Amino acid sequence: MNKIYIIILAAVATLAMASCEKVSPIGVLVSGTGVEDRIKMSNLYYQQHKADFNIFVADKGEYTFLVGADSHITDDMGRMEEMLQIGLDKEDLLYVHLGDIADTKAEYYINLENTLDKYKKKYCAKNYDEIPIEDLPLRDWDGLYVDELGDTVRYEQIQYPFFAVVGNHDLTHNGWPLWCNIFHSSFYQFDVYVNGTDKFDHFIFLDTASGTLGEEQVKLIEEGPRKRPTICSISLKNGM
Repeated sequence: MNKIYIIILAAVATLAMASCEKVSPIGVLVSGTGVEDRIKMSNLYYQQHKADFNIFVADKGEYTFLVGADSHITDDMGRMEEMLQIGLDKEDLLYVHLGDIADTKAEYYINLENTLDKYKKKYCAKNYDEIPIEDLPLRDWDGLYVDELGDTVRYEQIQYPFFAVVGNHDLTHNGWPLWCNIFHSSFYQFDVYVNGTDKFDHFIFLDTASGTLGEEQVKLIEEGPRKRPTICSISLKNGM
């Protein structure tokens, strides 16, 4: 039987359904983004970048994923680094953050982005064979790796399995553009294929940061998960 273990690293982490200023799909900032606008922008990004949301494979027929929340990052990256290091050490398949990830200042999101990049490099070093830098062409100095099939992949092509839900505190003080700059979409979904079966676990991330799903998001939810045989559907949201 497939087993999922969840480690809670913060005060509030709710598994159920996901959590600012307005960013259009072309990057234009407009003030006053509500849930309907966020979902329309998020779904447009998701539809255009579905290939970025890979199917994950649980090779052993079971897997774990890590859940944290309410890190409220400022200049101290301790809680986030602790979460990411635990996920790396325990070999969790996915790392999920359930909202209120950083206080809404640009420098704090720079800290967050640098930390995610730091731990993505650790993740790549653990899971891929790295080609020595002296053998790299200049354009690939961020890293070039060999995967388990022997294929060469660039650093930017490797998906770091960190997935965020937007929280209500992520939207304060015009925080939506800062959050979107890293995570792009507050509504998205992907599947985990459980090896040894013909079925999938379906993960869906919802935006409840305004205290409501909104009509657009409800419509998307009612359209249902992808047409695959599903073991279970796991919805994730920010606690309210």
